[in-house]
Amino acid sequence: MTSPYPTARIFVSHSSKDNSFGIPFVQNLRRVLGDESAVWYDSQGGLQGGDTWWRKIVEELTARPIFIVVLSPDALSSPWVNAEIDLAWTQKHSKSGKLILPILYRPCEVREDLRTLETIISFLPPRNYEAAFNELLEVLGLPTVAKLKDPITNSEDPTRTIAQRTTSQIETAFAEQDWLTVIRQVDYLLTEVPTAITATLYHKQGCALLEQGEVQLAQVAFDNALALVSDREERLSQLRESTVLLISVGQWRKALHNAGEALRLAPGDSYWLTVQQVAQKEVVQPLPSIDMSTKNSGDTLNAERTIHTLPTNRPSQSASALSAPIIKKPIFVERDLLPVYWLLGLFLLILLIIGGIEVFIITSRAQVSNNNAQATATTEEIHATATAIHAAATADTLAKNPDLYHPSGGKLVLYDPLSQVSNWDNRSDSSFGGSCQFTRGSYHVSESQSPHTFHCIAPDSTFSNFAFEVQMKITKGDCGGITFRESQVGMYIYVVCQDGNYYLYRSTPSNIEGLRGNDSSAIHKGLDPSNIIAIVANGSTLDLYVNNQKVDSVHDNTSSDGTIGLIAANFSNPTEVVYSYAKVWVW
Repeated sequence: MTSPYPTARIFVSHSSKDNSFGIPFVQNLRRVLGDESAVWYDSQGGLQGGDTWWRKIVEELTARPIFIVVLSPDALSSPWVNAEIDLAWTQKHSKSGKLILPILYRPCEVREDLRTLETIISFLPPRNYEAAFNELLEVLGLPTVAKLKDPITNSEDPTRTIAQRTTSQIETAFAEQDWLTVIRQVDYLLTEVPTAITATLYHKQGCALLEQGEVQLAQVAFDNALALVSDREERLSQLRESTVLLISVGQWRKALHNAGEALRLAPGDSYWLTVQQVAQKEVVQPLPSIDMSTKNSGDTLNAERTIHTLPTNRPSQSASALSAPIIKKPIFVERDLLPVYWLLGLFLLILLIIGGIEVFIITSRAQVSNNNAQATATTEEIHATATAIHAAATADTLAKNPDLYHPSGGKLVLYDPLSQVSNWDNRSDSSFGGSCQFTRGSYHVSESQSPHTFHCIAPDSTFSNFAFEVQMKITKGDCGGITFRESQVGMYIYVVCQDGNYYLYRSTPSNIEGLRGNDSSAIHKGLDPSNIIAIVANGSTLDLYVNNQKVDSVHDNTSSDGTIGLIAANFSNPTEVVYSYAKVWVW
């Protein structure tokens, strides 16, 4: 049958995972055009693969003046779809030209080049499918139609509506890092429409569970995702992503299992051989750990570090010294040198893997045995790979987290969501009633004894001129805050309280003095509201910030550099403070 619109020859690019929308959409187009051959649509979405099939795609795409791409997260992560978009874009500027029409089927981050086009037609709810389809027809110069069969909200299948709506909510929540919503909505879909669950959804739930610290449940979700994937390349991709997350939380045995499966699919692959090698060593001989709560009465340095108690009265605005009890804080043991240094290859692999999730710039020591030439060669190969991949991940995180505090902009050197065990204290001390714990996807610091302050540090975090920002939520009690420039000569303590007050103290081995104190409207008062607190230390100038507003400034040169930390301050009530997203910029 000859089409009444012979110029409307259309190529539809899409992911095969969107066939529930794409197939009826194309059928509607073909009915309007009156010709089955008028619209070319590969229902398998490039799954055949190979050079022959790609030549067929190039032939059809080139021959058809209209290019429609169905946009979704799956489509924009598909190498086939992106290759087709690239080809269409080059032909758009050729002599014959090409009309490119993106249609938005599911929420996603649209490619920059597609955003420059005048028209992107949205089929997203609450828009009516018929209205969106008729807009497309108008752009194509075709007559509009009525009473279309809607593949998105088919009244004959109410479960499809639930599946489409819930899947969209999951993808939005995942993009916004709303991990609890991702977990709940996937569980809901499993209960209501189990046939709608895909490998992608299981994988997103696994990532969310891991972010929440639920390692065992996350592994179950990853395994379920793999069970639904038969394509070799997609299985390898799923394995790699889950392995990256598993290693980032120290799940080496599970990572070793994944490496074994991956090597069965890709024998001799250098990435997986390296993961297998490192994981085997880690499973057999774990890295040495240090008990942060251990006290050593014979430690000379420890004896010099006085126990302090925070004064309960507020420092005056004039910054005069307070005559007050000394601040109570736990005793910390200076870390001994590790008897065995980390292998350079292991350090760099961890750096690579953490760089793929969240950039956290770490300093460490490494030593490689000089009498093992093969290990050295492997280490150098890992180093080269790690450097390139980590640099790309770092660049992305740097771009998303500019320094808003220093006029010339500092360099981001620490970015930690504090959602899982990292380089911060993770311990408790019953003698002081305090604890530092990673739980429920965040960092909890608590103090049950009054009037005490419990102090948790990031050991390898010596800074001089810097901005330190963290998100803080007081769930019970009095105050939270940060410590900075902690060294042998002393430290500073910036306290922010749920009653709307803030304080800055200077602590030395023999005394504590209040440098500043006041109330501020910038503080979100009460329990549970979040506050972003920050200190900007530049020489002797110490600027205090709450929720990106400068609330005070102090000049003091007692301590010029040192480590950073987080606190729970119990003036009169048992206190717990939840911290997330710690960031440090230096200059």
